[in-house]
Amino acid sequence: MKGVLRLNASIFSKLHIDFIPGEKWDNADIFPCNQTIDYDLKRHIQNPRDFCLTLKYKQSPHEKKQGYLIDAELSGYFEFPEEYTEEEMQGTIRVNGLTILYGILRGQLAIYTASFPLNAIMLSTVSMYEVVNQIEKNRQSNNENQNKADLKNKLDS
Repeated sequence: MKGVLRLNASIFSKLHIDFIPGEKWDNADIFPCNQTIDYDLKRHIQNPRDFCLTLKYKQSPHEKKQGYLIDAELSGYFEFPEEYTEEEMQGTIRVNGLTILYGILRGQLAIYTASFPLNAIMLSTVSMYEVVNQIEKNRQSNNENQNKADLKNKLDS
């Protein structure tokens, strides 16, 4: 049986929460919101089995209605056992690492917002596999567009 991905430490580099009261007070439990999830991944220079993964989460209420405005960045320092291949590490760190960090963020937001006017916020569950795939598609598309713009600039020069 393979060893498991190990989280050695997690650190918030940013956690900003604003309550937006809206025009009318509403005690509903669910507030529609816009949310984005992104990540940065870095590898330790001297130990290629150590990674720093940063989860970036933003949330804002739909159409400036009542809810929470959240901007958070949470970094996790992960270590892989020797038996993982490069391909396994690259896939596991993104999906499993983000799942771990999102769970930590979810719990911390519930604790911090428990005393807010709308009570504790509970982030929805998400499939990090789908999130990672969408982020990677967006990054690939952005890179292709940047390459086209760079080529056009060279040709115009």
